[in-house]
Amino acid sequence: MAQYLITTKYYSNTGTPFVIITNLTSYEWFVPGRKFPVFEIIYLAVTFNGIPFSNTKLVDFNPNSTPIGIIPITTEVPAQFSLSQNYPNPFNPETKFKFQIAKPGDIKIIVFDNLGREISVLVNQRLKPGTYEVQWNAASYPTGVYYYKLTAGEFTQTRKMILIK
Repeated sequence: MAQYLITTKYYSNTGTPFVIITNLTSYEWFVPGRKFPVFEIIYLAVTFNGIPFSNTKLVDFNPNSTPIGIIPITTEVPAQFSLSQNYPNPFNPETKFKFQIAKPGDIKIIVFDNLGREISVLVNQRLKPGTYEVQWNAASYPTGVYYYKLTAGEFTQTRKMILIK
């Protein structure tokens, strides 16, 4: 599971005729086993003699990091897109989905209930070609039939799964 770190730094140069105050707040998200953050948001506010001078927000994403919650199994480029049957199935309360991406693009995996209502988005991001696995915890959902759907460009595949408690 990802962890985050919040740091705040406050600088002031009150010894000069001008007073410049810099307030820097950084939010960094880390994945266990990784040295560098996978995602960072930085807020920087500068005041000059008590007057707001600049406010900046920087969002930094490390594209070389593993997507959070998605486990890459291999980086070999598959011949086609595919969505495997979840396992275990039936399950209680966790199950895994294995899927293959043939071309880079925006990927979505969504879980629907028996009435076709969207109840959980497992993947919604750009992925490189490869084989991946993602886990779903259905502890807060009742026993029943559920569907999960992979959308990658024009490719769509839907499968059925059963939650038994």
